[in-house]
Amino acid sequence: MGGKFFAETVADLPPKAREAAIVQEILRGNIPDFLRTFVTIKVGDGVAYEVMPDYLAIGTDADFVRMPMMPQSAAIIATAFGCTLPTRKMVNDIYAQAAIKLEPGNADYRVSLALLFRDLGFSVRAKGEAERAVAADPNNQKARDLLRELKGV
Repeated sequence: MGGKFFAETVADLPPKAREAAIVQEILRGNIPDFLRTFVTIKVGDGVAYEVMPDYLAIGTDADFVRMPMMPQSAAIIATAFGCTLPTRKMVNDIYAQAAIKLEPGNADYRVSLALLFRDLGFSVRAKGEAERAVAADPNNQKARDLLRELKGV
């Protein structure tokens, strides 16, 4: 099942049902192939760990959606695959060694993320991303319209 179709099928589910569906789909192995090969992060003095090359997603290489989920769901998935969730230090190490870094001030990126969060029912996260989009580019009409919608104005 492709990521877009999956996201559409869970968008209107209640939060607990949506989380259960996300966990079930990932545990079935419906993740893009590019996530199956881990990347080594070297942190000095012979210490290294293996990480996925991107955020957890559902679907195929050609049709995937990075799936926001609750920490409890992420922990269930990590445990099932013999992994752990990253600490703040690990996240910083991963970002420092990332081949591609997204621009945090890119308003269009923030709008896309806000739309995804909105469609998945994460209204607080959607509003936060829309606010960051407007802060990054106050003249971005799409960001301003979305923020107004999310605020209920």
